[in-house]
Amino acid sequence: MGIVLSNVNSSRGKALILIIFSLVGIALSGLYLYQVHLTPLRERRTTVLAGYYHDISYDYLVFLKPNNIYNVSVLRPKENFVYRRITDFIDFNMSYTFVLSVRGNGFIKYIVNMTLESSAGWEKGLGNITSGEMLFNGTECKLFKSFRIYPNAFWDLIGAIEKETGTVSSEYRIKIEPKIYVHVNTAVGVIDEEYSPVMMIRIKESDKRGDIITVEGKQDSRYGEIKRIDIITRDYLVFQRYFSYFLVGILGCGFAYSSLMFTRTKPEVKPMEVSLNPLKDILANIDGEPINKEGYTIVKVAALEDLVKISDNLFKPILMARREEVPRGEKVFTLYVIDGAIRYEYEVREKL
Repeated sequence: MGIVLSNVNSSRGKALILIIFSLVGIALSGLYLYQVHLTPLRERRTTVLAGYYHDISYDYLVFLKPNNIYNVSVLRPKENFVYRRITDFIDFNMSYTFVLSVRGNGFIKYIVNMTLESSAGWEKGLGNITSGEMLFNGTECKLFKSFRIYPNAFWDLIGAIEKETGTVSSEYRIKIEPKIYVHVNTAVGVIDEEYSPVMMIRIKESDKRGDIITVEGKQDSRYGEIKRIDIITRDYLVFQRYFSYFLVGILGCGFAYSSLMFTRTKPEVKPMEVSLNPLKDILANIDGEPINKEGYTIVKVAALEDLVKISDNLFKPILMARREEVPRGEKVFTLYVIDGAIRYEYEVREKL
């Protein structure tokens, strides 16, 4: 005797293997796609060939009128407040340096302009203090210039402008602006630029400290570079990118197809025999399907031996009922075992 069990169908197994290989392939091709897109098709690469810098500084001395507060005729920077009313003039020493990291030759032109400004917004050009040109050959060039400023020399001009403009200010500025034009040829490139630092002499009227003069912008510097810009084009990446799209597309289609095949393939039934011989001592054969009646179920067994097995297994007695069927001329002996709402029975018939 045997019963039928199920096994996994080979097509379903093949689809599962194809799904696994598709997923691995998609992961690898995705990594390849990322790699070929990580590197740009065009790259702007900058290489520094040389460096250079401008540096300018001012040193100055303040010469005073006869006074009672300091009782000296010369003040050094940061020594004390510089009061405008006792200031006669200020002597400035300008020091400019241009340094290049490679050798070069050319020229440096300069002009130092002076402008009078008001905090009310107007300004008046006062011409240039000094100008000139010098040759450059090598890696360094220095310029030293001295000039004198009379801060109190402009009150008549200030009064005239304020009368014309109707403005009144408590602060005036004398702007010193060198314009330094550098043109130098080197083996790695050309420097052609203008450097324009600003130094400011501020004259403040009615400040809480009094009428004072301050100097700002005494030090300034700027760094520059000679650069080479290369544009790198990687045409081979175009093919690699399209190839990566192709790989991802093909493997994605393979994954979709294998997933569809896996879901649509049903397990195939494969017969497999199982022996019931070990159960022959406890199995009871029945004659037909159980009969369900109101309140109980009748199970007709196939043979008396089967009823005996049920009695032994359930530890229930075998009961017997007798009746006569005269029309048929038979005596009927009904043997049965009752287990709750289930009645197992077997009929034996004899002639009257």
